[in-house]
Amino acid sequence: MLEFRRGRGVTVLRGADERSVLLDRVHDVVTEAARLGYSKNELIEMIRGMP
Repeated sequence: MLEFRRGRGVTVLRGADERSVLLDRVHDVVTEAARLGYSKNELIEMIRGMP
């Protein structure tokens, strides 16, 4: 996420890079699950079952 401030420019909000990295990893997991024949609902159930 970017924060635009007049006179101060643009800064990357703290945590934005971490969120982007996490979203990339989630995308990879969803893609791999689909390749293996799992639906999104099955993947969600797997995640819910994690400690």
